[in-house]
Amino acid sequence: MKKFLLLLFSFALLSSAAVGTNPPIKKSSLKVLYVGGSPDFNTTGVSDIPADIINASVVKRMNSFEKYLKEYFTSVTVIKAEDYTQDLSYKYDVTVMDGLPKPIVPVYQDRAKNVYLYPGYLTDDFDRPMLTIGEMGDRIARRIGSKNDWY
Repeated sequence: MKKFLLLLFSFALLSSAAVGTNPPIKKSSLKVLYVGGSPDFNTTGVSDIPADIINASVVKRMNSFEKYLKEYFTSVTVIKAEDYTQDLSYKYDVTVMDGLPKPIVPVYQDRAKNVYLYPGYLTDDFDRPMLTIGEMGDRIARRIGSKNDWY
């Protein structure tokens, strides 16, 4: 019985040592722009969440994404959504959009003609790779005709 337990313990020890010897991740040389601004919880239709709680969640989420992206890419820049302009995307290989920037075209409503156009965040000729997280796919690109719904 002692030999069996010793063998079992030795196997468990060697197995755990083998798991911990994974080679380091080879980072990609892509230049990544992360645009943050979303909290880790849904705020749609909720107006009584204090701003400091939302802001703390946004900062925590941005820091987490920055740490994660830096594990896989050599060049990562993190900015807040309100500081984003689409011209920034031309300096990077890919933009990760996790916050809603300022619109460049305001929402348009004509109730008499029953016309409603969503705000525009990108121009029609925008042609850079962008990864949108969650509802940003729907909100960012709807005005230019991209149908990336988040649900």
